[in-house]
Amino acid sequence: MTNKKTKILLYETKSKLIEVYWIDAQAEEEWEYLSGLDKDGKKDPMYIKTVGYQLDKTANELIICRSLSSDAGLEGRFHIPLKCISKIKKIK
Repeated sequence: MTNKKTKILLYETKSKLIEVYWIDAQAEEEWEYLSGLDKDGKKDPMYIKTVGYQLDKTANELIICRSLSSDAGLEGRFHIPLKCISKIKKIK
């Protein structure tokens, strides 16, 4: 058995590994009553750091994925609205 390096086509050609810092939307998963809501709107923002391969950037969103394969496949595609992003940092 040889230890041969397999080229990952998407990685070799255009995808760069990045960290994305962004603010996520929040939701409640249970029934509530209007009288019990926190009406001052001071819920702390949910800050997120996501690491992935940048696939594309459109006028409205950044598209990344978690994994790339040697047959030009990808897994874990994720779209983040640009207006939610505070910083993008190139890792490699």
